[in-house]
Amino acid sequence: MKKRHMKHKKSQVTVFIILGLLILVGVGIFTYFTSEIFKYRNLPEQFVPVAKYAEQCTEDVLLQGIFQAGINGGYVYPQYEEEQAYLNAGFPVPYWYLAGQDRSVTLGKLEADLSTYLEQNINNCLNNFAAFDDEFDFAKIPEQNITTKIEVQQDTVIIDIDLATQVGDGATTATLPNIEVEVENSIGNKLFLAYQIMKTENEEGFLEFYTNEIIAASDWLPYEGLDFTCAPKRWKINNMKSYIQQAVATNIQFIMFEGTSYEETGDLYYDNIYKVDVGAGDVDNLKVETTYNPAWDMTLDVLPNTNGVVTDIKMVGPTIAIPCIHVYHHKYTTEFPILFEITDEESSEYPFFFATPVIMRRNEPDRERRMQPWPSEIDAVRSRAYCSNTTTATAYVQDENGIITTEEATVDNWLYTMDIVAMDSVYGFDEILNNVSINYQCVQFLCEVGATMYGSGESLVGYPLLSSPFPTCANGQIIAEKEGYHTTKMFQTVSQDTDGGTILLPMYRLQPLDYAITVIQNHNNVITERAMEEGELAVITLKNEDNEFERVMVREASSEDTEQEVGFDNFELLVADDITYAVDIKLMKDDRFIGSYVYNWTPSANGVSGSMHAQLYVPVKDVLVPTDENYMEAIQWAEGASLEYAPILS
Repeated sequence: MKKRHMKHKKSQVTVFIILGLLILVGVGIFTYFTSEIFKYRNLPEQFVPVAKYAEQCTEDVLLQGIFQAGINGGYVYPQYEEEQAYLNAGFPVPYWYLAGQDRSVTLGKLEADLSTYLEQNINNCLNNFAAFDDEFDFAKIPEQNITTKIEVQQDTVIIDIDLATQVGDGATTATLPNIEVEVENSIGNKLFLAYQIMKTENEEGFLEFYTNEIIAASDWLPYEGLDFTCAPKRWKINNMKSYIQQAVATNIQFIMFEGTSYEETGDLYYDNIYKVDVGAGDVDNLKVETTYNPAWDMTLDVLPNTNGVVTDIKMVGPTIAIPCIHVYHHKYTTEFPILFEITDEESSEYPFFFATPVIMRRNEPDRERRMQPWPSEIDAVRSRAYCSNTTTATAYVQDENGIITTEEATVDNWLYTMDIVAMDSVYGFDEILNNVSINYQCVQFLCEVGATMYGSGESLVGYPLLSSPFPTCANGQIIAEKEGYHTTKMFQTVSQDTDGGTILLPMYRLQPLDYAITVIQNHNNVITERAMEEGELAVITLKNEDNEFERVMVREASSEDTEQEVGFDNFELLVADDITYAVDIKLMKDDRFIGSYVYNWTPSANGVSGSMHAQLYVPVKDVLVPTDENYMEAIQWAEGASLEYAPILS
């Protein structure tokens, strides 16, 4: 009895489930048909299939347009004629950034293009409603064209199209109502994500950051630092280019965008570093692939180089060369394309592609091409033409008949005058500097302008200045040089707006110093101080990037318990407040680092100008068992201990 009762209860549950499903399906069918009837309530019932047919055509044509927009970077129609506006990825993909221009697609542009595409192609699908020729007659409404309104939302596209068509069956005639269709497609979200990626790249240069990181992380490419070997070091730029192309292709694909759909690699390096936050929300269903193909072109320049061959920076002092120490302070300039593909996990058949160039100049992003060239990049030949007093220009003349002719004209290239006043950065107008050499650099052209002196120009002033015309240039650089002072550079446009202006150039005086190095020795956690010992060699670097200041000194302990300079620069500082130097000292013995000092030092102007000597320190920890791990631990201890030993001026 009990088993029969249980079986009866199961049968009841099954019946209830079936009834529930039937009710649910019935409600769905009822809702569907009532909504469709409501949508076309003013259309005679026999014509509703025509409207439904138009709906399907509208959706089909719209999806064709969306696909077209996706593979063309959001442009349904080709936007640019020049070939360089597109990356050849097997099909042309437009660059969303080119020659300083933001070429990303706006939502309004996409909606307008899709509307045009639908209006131009809907008739191909409708085929004059040939499928209904046996039932109905169709006619266009006179003096009316197809009009479309499209709204692209996050995951849907809403269409409202007026086909301007009448339909009749011999007894009844009606005008097809506006066809309203809502298509599920995430092109709106893809466009938003693409815009955020491009905006972040243009503002932060994350692609250039990763390019520089890839180069710096290589154990083959010369970048920054020291190497100890007597073997010669040489690289050909062509070989370096092939290597970098492969390295970029291998690594750039690991970029992950916060908030999107991605899988971590399991490698802590990539999972911690290769993540970019572009500020995009509600994109967790979108996947972004970042691609570089080595078959695509890449420009590469490495400084310094000689005829396409890169070597280490030669450390040659006044009396001795150091062939077994290789110093690297190399700068990479490169440009190459990157392709982004955005896909939706639920509709991967509608990808979204766009491209951008990576523009890195001397290891830094230079997307707006504002970075001034190095002296070795100056074009001496064309500089002479640019710096001449006159230049040849093409004039375009239109006569009264509208015919345009061209004439070569000679125009003055030095039209606008500026007064340059150079002064000591500490004393200001109390110490205006005489005999300061002034040059002007515009991109890769360098012009000699003159020097500050008493009586320059037409103004009768009692201090030295340079009053002179300058070659016309947007965002060029004034370069001021004087013995005993650090070279000063200032961005300055020369145009009609700056004509007659006065430019004040503060210059930092250089204070030469002698120096000594004290070794802070850690022996079994007992700290003592000592001088450098025979066979030890110290490389000292002082750097302030804001003012393009860098000095490298090399000191060696000789057998007579004395130290001698063996290469590079004199020890000197800028006489100025608020200048912070990155001080780096590496102590070597037997071709191995044994000590390290890292410190951010901000001496005062009074402290620098009133001193003749600098006391420097370098911590060293004994390594009892010579393994790589123990040496690394010792270096890490030394860099941590550096914070307790600020340089001392006296």
